[in-house]
Amino acid sequence: MAYFLPLTRVIATSNAEQYHVVEITGAPNGSYIRERILSKLCIPNDSHSHFRIYKSQVGAYATSNGLSDSTMFDLCMQHGDASGSLTFFVSTRPDRPPPKIEPDYSDSYLLSKPSPSRRHYARGS
Repeated sequence: MAYFLPLTRVIATSNAEQYHVVEITGAPNGSYIRERILSKLCIPNDSHSHFRIYKSQVGAYATSNGLSDSTMFDLCMQHGDASGSLTFFVSTRPDRPPPKIEPDYSDSYLLSKPSPSRRHYARGS
């Protein structure tokens, strides 16, 4: 029998200073939750494998070992709620924020700046 999370929000941070609410209602598994958290923190897809998600609390880094997808799903099922009482720390190490990573925007999202048009006016007209 498959379980899906009821109305559930968690809090995620990668620096223990800025926190983000992550909506995970209807999550079918921990992999889905992991993807939502990493995406909310703007961690580029090609860097996801370098990051771990840890249980945490406001103002702290990791308060647990890195969580497997199944453990994270179980935590969310047991302790997650609509108020975001469950907090996660996301980093490459449990004791510090990750090195600064800029979002990886593909060229399709970058808009080229149009060059200013030059108007030529005839003198004396």
